[in-house]
Order: sequence, then C-alpha cells, then structure tokens
Amino acid sequence: MIGTYEGHVDAKGRMFLLSSFRVKLGDAVMAFVGDLPCVKLYSTERLTNLRASGITIPNADTARECAFDAQGRIVIPIVSRDSAQLVDRVIAIGVGDHLEIWNLELFERNKTAVGHDPAKS
Repeated sequence: MIGTYEGHVDAKGRMFLLSSFRVKLGDAVMAFVGDLPCVKLYSTERLTNLRASGITIPNADTARECAFDAQGRIVIPIVSRDSAQLVDRVIAIGVGDHLEIWNLELFERNKTAVGHDPAKS
C-alpha cells in the first residue's frame, strides 16, 4: 500500500477510507495499537501470514477485527483510537503491507521532531 489520505474520525470512531486502501485491505481488517502513536490496519490474511512466519508484531495482542460499512467507513476500536489520540483530523498512510492512521497534529509534530517520516520507521 502506498499513498496518504487526510480525513476525520467522527464521534463514533468511524473513518472513511479511500477505495484504493479498502481494496488492498480486503473485507476483513485487523486494527491494533502501533508501536508509535498510531493505529495499524492489516488485512486479516496478511496478519495471519506474518504470525505464521514467526514474525513478532508489536502490540498485536491489541488487534481487533473491523469491517467497512456501506459508506466505506471503518470503526476504529476505542482502545486503539484512544492510544493513538485519534480525534477529528487524521492522516492515513500506506506503509507497504499495512496502513497507519495518525492524529494529523501528532504526525506532523513527530515528523518534524525526529527529522523523518515516522510512518517509514
């Protein structure tokens, strides 16, 4: 997955995702707290394959299955949403085999503070 999309998380924790991201993620999506202050979204199939390969994924124990509604929105689990401080303005970033959802302000602050794009860490 590549690309970025700026959007919003509503009061119910729903976020619209571009169809290009939805197609790559598929119908079954796992959301969990990232190792940085973000939420990571993997297709269930990809996450299962990584685990079967013995690859350790930080915070994978917080993973929750999510689905898209008819409007192309996904409900981000409250534990993940709170941990990443996802309120109002957010940015979705394609990072190879997964998607990261960041609070837009935190993303900009981290990117500037450490001198690189945290989504590529």
